[in-house]
Amino acid sequence: MALKATIYKADLNIANMDVHQYGDYQLTLALHPSETIERLMVRLLAFARFADEALEFTKDLFETNEPALWEKDLTGQLVKWIEVGSPDEDKVKKASARCKQVAIVTYGTAVDEWYKRNSKLKTLNNVEIWQLSTASTEAVQALCERTMQLQLNVMDGWSENMSAELEIIDLVVGEGKEAVKGALITTHYTGWLEDGTKFDSSLDRGNYFETVIGTGRVIKGWDQGIMGMKVGGKRKLIVPSHLAYGERKMGNIIPANSNLIFEIELYDVKT
Repeated sequence: MALKATIYKADLNIANMDVHQYGDYQLTLALHPSETIERLMVRLLAFARFADEALEFTKDLFETNEPALWEKDLTGQLVKWIEVGSPDEDKVKKASARCKQVAIVTYGTAVDEWYKRNSKLKTLNNVEIWQLSTASTEAVQALCERTMQLQLNVMDGWSENMSAELEIIDLVVGEGKEAVKGALITTHYTGWLEDGTKFDSSLDRGNYFETVIGTGRVIKGWDQGIMGMKVGGKRKLIVPSHLAYGERKMGNIIPANSNLIFEIELYDVKT
């Protein structure tokens, strides 16, 4: 007796800051008996990243010539072709010749090896490849229910938040120069774990901390949380683990998958 697919429902609210696109989508996903929850939720993430009313989940586990999702125009012409996992290079090349936009959302421990074997794909102008970390897929799996209500914010080209948001609390509102992307900032800060353990403080060291903001030199929670802050201001940031160090532990001080709390005072901004 053949096993039947398990049906999942998702009400998805999306705010895509990159393209100023906002929408609500009611989605139905079928979990094939051979499919994992991880792959199901990666399919959902892929939909969220490329969301459109015409974007559809396919039967790619049955029809090997189909992607995980696709979008067609009113004439039936393919517009988007979205693969999930580690697709065959020849399949992607054929899709690239048929479709304006091809995307691959990769995940899992074998991604690096797959990319080495299929490195020629990066020469195709209409193919983009996105890699999800283990921490990201673990976080989104934890949200999986037969009926889900999810909110996703998309920034800088990919989803920054599926399970928890960066919380910004202005303790003192500054009146000086504003911190913008690429600016050199001078700060004092203190950082704590959720249990109140202090793990670092520039105040304790007696030295200001300087960095260029919005360029990936610090954790994403800092890049996002400090921009818009003005000199003279003081902010509290509650940073979820995927915007901090994710599944990495930092010595014996910060455990893996830790949410972090910072208080940051902004003293100077140079642009």
